[in-house]
Amino acid sequence: MNRFIIFFILFTTIPLLSIASELVYKPINPSFGGAPLNGGFLLNSAQAQDKFKDPDATDRFSRDPFDNFTENLNRQVLNQIARRIVDQVFEGDELGEGGSFVTDGFTIDIITSNPDVLVVEILDNTTSELTTIEIPYF
Repeated sequence: MNRFIIFFILFTTIPLLSIASELVYKPINPSFGGAPLNGGFLLNSAQAQDKFKDPDATDRFSRDPFDNFTENLNRQVLNQIARRIVDQVFEGDELGEGGSFVTDGFTIDIITSNPDVLVVEILDNTTSELTTIEIPYF
């Protein structure tokens, strides 16, 4: 009888001590509804584990400084040409008789002979592809 009472007490009290709740799934990845602040951490973790490198990728710090200088100079020359064209077309500044500009990869001809339209011809020196842009005067 004592065993029955001890057995009864154990089986009635043990379930009361082990109260559990339901399992709730909370995603971590922000793409699937997780917290947006987890994105940077997950990306850095994935990049740290990435053992495969792109063979065609170039390191921007290993480039030749002369190539960087040439690319920067070409970009500034093209920017100045574009600025002069916009000033001439929209603000009425004089571009003169046009002209030809030769950069590392392009030859740019500005033709001002037509009084209604400014024509800009861009020749890609590597592929010999010609692009013509006609800009009406305002």
